[in-house]
Parts: sequence; C-alpha cells; structure tokens
Amino acid sequence: MRDYNFFSPYIESKSSTSNKKQIYIISMITAVILLAFSFYLYNIYKLQSIKEELAKIDKFLLSDSTQKSLEQYKLIEEKVQKLNTYQHIIKNAAKNIDSNDKINTSLLENISGAMPKNVFLKVMNISSETVQLNGIASNRVAVAEFVYNLKNNGVFRIVHIGNISEEGEDGDSYIFTLVCKSEGVSDYEAK
Repeated sequence: MRDYNFFSPYIESKSSTSNKKQIYIISMITAVILLAFSFYLYNIYKLQSIKEELAKIDKFLLSDSTQKSLEQYKLIEEKVQKLNTYQHIIKNAAKNIDSNDKINTSLLENISGAMPKNVFLKVMNISSETVQLNGIASNRVAVAEFVYNLKNNGVFRIVHIGNISEEGEDGDSYIFTLVCKSEGVSDYEAK
C-alpha cells in the first residue's frame, strides 16, 4: 500500500523557494532601475527648464531696452558719484565758513554781559579785529564801568573810548563811541 501525504500541498519545495527569491531579486533590481531612470528623466527635465530660463534671461539682458536702461543707470551712477564729491566739498566749505564766523553768540553774550543797567547800544560794527560800539548811557560813570568790564572779560585786547558827548538840553544822557580791538578770532574761539 502506498502512503498518502495529505500535507504535501502545504509543504514547500526547495525549487519554489528559490523561484520566489529570484522573482523578489529581479523585482527589486527592476524597481531600482526604474527609480534611477525616472530620477535621470527628472534631472533632464529640470536641466532643460533651467536652460530655457537662462535663454529667456539672456534674451532679456541683451534686449535693446535693457541695454538702454543699463546705460542710463551708469550715467546716473556717475552723476551720483559727482554729487557725493560735491557734497563732501560743500560740507568742508560750510565747516570752514562756520569756523571763520566772526559774529557768534559767545561774543554777543560777552558784550551784553559787560553792559551796566543804564547803558544801551545803538550801533555795533564788527570787522576782522575791531568792534565799534555806539550807544547811550545815563552818565559818564556807566560808560567807564562798561569799558572796565569789556577790558576784564578777556575778549578784547584794547578798549578805547573814541568819543563821549552830552545829548539833549538837560544833559541827562551821553552818547559814546568805543573802539575795541579783539584778542584774535582763533584765541577767542579757543576759550
């Protein structure tokens, strides 16, 4: 009698296992090849689109309107550089003008600080080294006090009374003229 094996359909043979391994290996190789090929095609597509984009950019850059705009830009850039140079020169000139300013607030404050209560200035003439003051005072003592204060504030080297005369019929005010020689602009500004 012959033996019957009822489990034989469920038992795998060695040949079917090796066939499955071969199919698995072939399908993996095919998948890798397809993946590499699709990646290659994708890169070719990207390269082509980049080339087209570069061609458009080159066409734009070489167009007449772009060249004209570039020339205008260069001209404007040259003008801006010239203007920056001129601005630098003007700033230096403005600094020189400011530094050579003869009439400044310190000079005026020193003169007004030296004036007594009953002395009033009518005219002030300022030149490079002299200041001429014409004014009115209530008495000669006020004029002398003004001269003394101007000599002692350190701004003027020499203070000279040019003229004092009575004004009016009752002699209650005096007109005076003072000539003041300065210490020098550079000496004065250093203080």
